[in-house]
Order: sequence, then structure tokens, then C-alpha cells
Amino acid sequence: MKDLENSKKESPMLGLTGMGGGAASLTWVGAAKGSGALYVWGSNNFGWSGFNNPAPTGRRSSPTQIGTDTTWKNIAGYLSVGAVKWDGTGWSWGSGYNGIPAQNLPESTHLSSPTQIGTDTTWNFLGNWQYGGWGLKTDGTIWSWGYGPAGSLGLNEGNASYSSPMQIGTDTNWTSFRQGHEGTSLATKTDGSLWVWGKGPSGRLGLNNNAAKSSPTQIPGTWAQGFNSIAAGNTGCLGIKANGTLWSWGYGSSGVLGMNEPGQSWSSPRQVGTDTNWRSVHMQLSGPGSRSAHATKTDGTLWGMGSNTNGNLGLNTSKISNSNRRNVSSPTQVGTDTTWMSTSYGMQEKGGTFWTKTDGTLWFLGGKQEGNGTAGANISGIWDRSSPVLIGSGSFYRAAAAPYGGLAISGKNVED
Repeated sequence: MKDLENSKKESPMLGLTGMGGGAASLTWVGAAKGSGALYVWGSNNFGWSGFNNPAPTGRRSSPTQIGTDTTWKNIAGYLSVGAVKWDGTGWSWGSGYNGIPAQNLPESTHLSSPTQIGTDTTWNFLGNWQYGGWGLKTDGTIWSWGYGPAGSLGLNEGNASYSSPMQIGTDTNWTSFRQGHEGTSLATKTDGSLWVWGKGPSGRLGLNNNAAKSSPTQIPGTWAQGFNSIAAGNTGCLGIKANGTLWSWGYGSSGVLGMNEPGQSWSSPRQVGTDTNWRSVHMQLSGPGSRSAHATKTDGTLWGMGSNTNGNLGLNTSKISNSNRRNVSSPTQVGTDTTWMSTSYGMQEKGGTFWTKTDGTLWFLGGKQEGNGTAGANISGIWDRSSPVLIGSGSFYRAAAAPYGGLAISGKNVED
């Protein structure tokens, strides 16, 4: 694994909220600066819970604060956790496989408490997937690290590996970034353009072929610039255009792409329905819930589609048998509430996701808990639900799910 220092020059602060309208152009503002205690629940594999003790100790079945800091801004988790504070510092902990923590440490060095990534103070968001991680800075640059099969790090290389952040290109106008299964990557710019790279089986890159790309390649169209306006999943991708329409491409396993054509593939974007008020999209990376997706509209409603094996769509239905999993192949509304936020990131191994509402309440949308408190509902043992369950009693503005549990930042939301 190459351990390289990054010596890129940083550009003036650009900011990452949308610029120029569109239904999803203001989907990442967050709470007032300076608020934000960090909470975690679930298992403690690889020190994932961040309580500075090894697994299996450190498990929590309900939201429990990490440390005493109240300056956390953004979080995301998978095998490890990436987090950003309001001062622009980046932090990571959990699994050290493939250099995912971006700490320039030897392979498999796991971290059991939040550890700062370098000395940079310009991070805006840190995310990760099964082989690596990615980040957005306030200067509009994007970064990647870890193991990058088929050019998924976007560095114009093949199966490269890095244990510290590497800048993708030199552009300073990126607004959002997502990486899906096996490194399929999506990113948008302030000019409304959408770019893809990484593996492309079943048309997953939307370039009208199945070829892989090792550097950003543009998909035609004018796309929304909101931070949650694109999503990369296990078999396909979703994106919202500047006019608020929803589009999908790739392999529609279990109906996850919303076209009412389960099991079909298409290699260029196709519009999902005719609605023009989509605000955010969300997909799973891997695991039994990996063919699931959710989306919100500007009216505050929440919609699900795809696999519903463990009731993870939140539709109050779940699998009856292996031949009747009650999957949904077109967007279906979750209840009748009009107060859902688009702040969720990631999904649990059994399909569970966590969402916040405009009143600050935190919800487990549905799915299966394997006995280690991953649902956060203060219930032990194996447990599943197919409709939203209230988690904790605090006020939260951002939530994230991962295979081992969940995370949330406290505070009252100002704008989604």
C-alpha cells in the first residue's frame, strides 16, 4: 500500500450548498454551527463504537454519547466511521482494513476511539464503503483512499491502494460525492454536471456500456447539486435532475431502481415516474438489504422501493416466504407523515436505516436486529420491525446507519 503525503494546494472556500435552484439544491446545510454531540449504538466490531475499548465490550443498545465534544458536524459509517467537526477537522475510527481510516497506518490497525486525520481543517464530509473512503472539502475538492479495484479511486489508476487521502483531479467545484458497491462512484459539480467512475457492470455507471472508468467521466444532463441528490447502491444508481425529476440506471434487482421492471438492466439514465418534486435519494451498499432504496420529496414525504426482506422499507410489510418477499418495484410512500428529513446515510447489514424528522426525533425505519443492539431501541436479542420506531428521546439533526449499528448528532435542524 502506498503511503503518500498529500501536498495539494487548497483553494478558497467554495461551500457545498446548491447554487442555482432545483428541487434538491439545498439538501445539506445542517444545524447551527457549534451544536452537535455525537451518539452511537450497536456492536463494537473493530472498535467501531468509539468508546476506546475492544470488542465485544463497548456494545450499546440505545444512543450513547461518545466523549463530551459538542462540535460534531457530519458523520458516516460502514466498517469504520468518518466524522467531521465544525472546525473542519476530520476524524475516523473502527476497521483498519485497506487503509479505510485514512490514517496512513499499517494494514489492519484498528482504532477504538476518534482519531484525527492529519492536520487539515477544510473537511466538509467524510464517507466510506467496504474497501475505502472518500471526502469533500470546503474548497470544492474531492478525495479518495483505500483499495480501489478497477479504478474506483478515480485517480486514473487500476487496482491502486492508498492509506491517506489523495485528491481526485484538480477541480474545485465539486458539490457531492457518493461511492457504492465495489467502488461505483458518482459526483456532481456546481455547473449541474454529473460524473462517474469505477466498476460498471450491468450499466451501473450510466454510460450506455458496462466498461469501468478510472477517472471521472460525465453523464449528460443537468443534475441537482444537493448533497443527497445522488446515490450509488449495490447494483445500480439513482439521481435527481435540476428540475426535480428522479432517474435510475444499472440492474434493477428486486425493483430497487423504481421502474416497475424488477430484474431488468439499463445502462443509461431513465426517468422514474413523472413527479418533479424529488429532494433526496438513498441506497444500500451491500448485505441482505442491499437492493433497497429510499427517497424524499420536497413536501416532506418518504418513499421506499426494492427489497423488503426484513421489513426495511418501513411499509409495515415484510417477507412472507422466500418466494414472496413483498418487494416493491416502484416508489411507495412510507406512512403519511410530511416531516421526514433527507439526512440519513448508509444502511445496516439487515437493511435498517435511521432517519430524522423536522421536530428532531430519530427513527429506525425498519429491518432486523441481530442481537447486538444495532436498532438502537434499547432492546436486546434478535428483533425486527417493518414500520418506523422512535429511537431515544433527544433531538437529532443527522443520522447514519452501518452494518454494526448507528450514529447520530444531536441538535435542532435549521435546514435540511
